[in-house]
Amino acid sequence: MATTDRAFAVATTRGTVAAFAPTVLFPLGASLLFRLRRARRFLFHTVSQLGIRYPDSPLSVGRAGSVRGDDRLPWVRALSDGRETDNFAPLGSLRWHVHVYGESSAEARRACAGLGLGLHAFAWRAPMARSGIAPGALYLVRPDGYVALADATGGAEHLRKYVADRPWVPGLNQRAS
Repeated sequence: MATTDRAFAVATTRGTVAAFAPTVLFPLGASLLFRLRRARRFLFHTVSQLGIRYPDSPLSVGRAGSVRGDDRLPWVRALSDGRETDNFAPLGSLRWHVHVYGESSAEARRACAGLGLGLHAFAWRAPMARSGIAPGALYLVRPDGYVALADATGGAEHLRKYVADRPWVPGLNQRAS
């Protein structure tokens, strides 16, 4: 975030030097820099903020596959209710919700309904494993697209405990009426 703020401040500064930098220096430097694969990758991760992690946050718990409770949810193509989609489609709701890749247990469905959490079950596909997602695991996804809880068991016990231990989290404790 600080990097983005600094870049914005430089881009919006007024004056002769400030006008010279974005119109001459930046294009020249960028064209040279973007020739290097490593620089392109670094800049992409910096500007997109995909490298942001929350490993010490009390919101980050568990691991399922190679996805941890502080990772951004990996994007995958998916089938939901027989339709081709992707697992980022539910992120547009800007609410907490649960993703299961494969079959969701009846216990997990009941827990989600009781906790007021949307449950999105995606049919398991082998390519999902390349993204680090585990079949049958349960992932509680925050409104910003980060995984809060990754539970390899796919059950409801860890989900209920996670929610109960965090009554202070806005939008998480919205029990269904």
